[in-house]
Amino acid sequence: MQKLKTCPVCGKKLKNPNSKSHIDSKYHQAALKRKKGLKTSVEQKTVSEMVSSDTGLLSSELSQLRLEVNEIKKQLTNFINTFNQSINYYNKKIEAFDKTIIGIVSRVNRIEEHLSLKPLKYSKKKIFIDKNRLIKIIKEIAKRNEGKYITFYDLRKYINDRYDVENKEWEDLIEKLRDEGKIQFSKGAKSNDMDEGYKDSFNKVYYYFKLN
Repeated sequence: MQKLKTCPVCGKKLKNPNSKSHIDSKYHQAALKRKKGLKTSVEQKTVSEMVSSDTGLLSSELSQLRLEVNEIKKQLTNFINTFNQSINYYNKKIEAFDKTIIGIVSRVNRIEEHLSLKPLKYSKKKIFIDKNRLIKIIKEIAKRNEGKYITFYDLRKYINDRYDVENKEWEDLIEKLRDEGKIQFSKGAKSNDMDEGYKDSFNKVYYYFKLN
């Protein structure tokens, strides 16, 4: 006796479940449709669960993102408030500094006005220039010039700016100091257009000299 086999689709026991007559039968086709419908339903449910799961994850990520954005907004607001407070502080400092400067300028203007109304009294020291006094003056100028040559223009200006000389012929002493070997003349070139140099008794013009 031949053993019967069970059809995996409809469950009938047949000698040959794969025969065309069985597969085309209404019973088998109805079972096949039911099975396909069940599979589709399961697949749709699985897809729905996956979408629901992804939606849940997305919703969680969006919530976390909103929290981070709110925290950034909060920090930014605090920074702007602190920055505005700093600007206000330094603006007040600048205003105070401006007032101080204005006060100083006002005081300087008053001082200048007072000085213009009350000229300074300045009197030159009266001196008599002999050879010793002239050598002393030349040494003072040479010290400022670090021992280099001195112009006759600088000598005259130094004396005229500081002293009221009683003997106007003091320049005659210059040549005597040269003859004594205490100073040395040098021609050179004019230091400026106002420099007339020094003309000796031989009508030779010199512009520089220095101590020996």
